Amino acid sequence: MAVLNSVPPPTEDPISKPRRAEYKGDARDPQEGFVNDRWEEFFNYQTDLTEKFPARVNNVALTAQLISIGATDITDGTLTAGQYRISFYVRVTTAEALATVVVTLDWQEGGVTRTHTSASLDCSSTGNYISQPSLPINVTALTPVRYATTVTALGALRYALDVNLEEVKA
Repeated sequence: MAVLNSVPPPTEDPISKPRRAEYKGDARDPQEGFVNDRWEEFFNYQTDLTEKFPARVNNVALTAQLISIGATDITDGTLTAGQYRISFYVRVTTAEALATVVVTLDWQEGGVTRTHTSASLDCSSTGNYISQPSLPINVTALTPVRYATTVTALGALRYALDVNLEEVKA
């Protein structure tokens, strides 16, 4: 990642502390061999920086779907309160004239159920798809984040669905 490379490691410095002059002979220096201060600063900076990146909570990749999918929790039920980002990508894999797919997402925020419903996917061509690349949501602790689909089809339709949930700030 380019952001991580913005602060180069202090490669000109030894990574560990040498024995200090006041410890002579067999006297053990309690700091000898520990990471030196410049390397410690570098590692702490990297840790602080990476903690700011989104972290994937879960993802779902479904193929050859025929029918509607009822509301399905993408979490394991242990989310902390905070800001998350959810995205989906649904595509036609076997076309059917007049068929449609709609994706619905829902979550709890402060005791209120929030819902996001996609546009209707025209399933008449395998080239058709819809996506929601990044939807920021605030989630109440220990509540589900769910996805569902509503399909109108006569039988030939097949579709694929990918859903991703990332923690942005908890």
